[in-house]
Amino acid sequence: MWISKNIAENTGSENIAMTGSIGGSIDVRVSAASGDGTGRCAMILPPGVISLPERDEEAVMLHTRSGSLCIGVKKGYYGGNIEPGETIICSSGGAEIKLTQNGEIHIFCDKIFINEQEVHNGS
Repeated sequence: MWISKNIAENTGSENIAMTGSIGGSIDVRVSAASGDGTGRCAMILPPGVISLPERDEEAVMLHTRSGSLCIGVKKGYYGGNIEPGETIICSSGGAEIKLTQNGEIHIFCDKIFINEQEVHNGS
């Protein structure tokens, strides 16, 4: 809902959505190539979320009168166990945080740092 509201409020009626390929990323902007060329564009994410896609990931681009937006990247099948109502945050390096529908938090990783101090070493 927040994505469609943001897009509707900030773009004109001449929107064109297409796929592209991430060329690189820095800050919260990405460089992406799509059917109408290559350029830098903003990532559209939920409030409080910062994420930069990896190079060559397939992006979903929205081209508007005021510029281009990357509204997401296509991810392959998640091979783990997830139930309706659960949320999983994962990195390309294998770290994973799972918020379960019964209120539990599961953390899967090699090391955990709190305030820059290592508190768990999975090895």
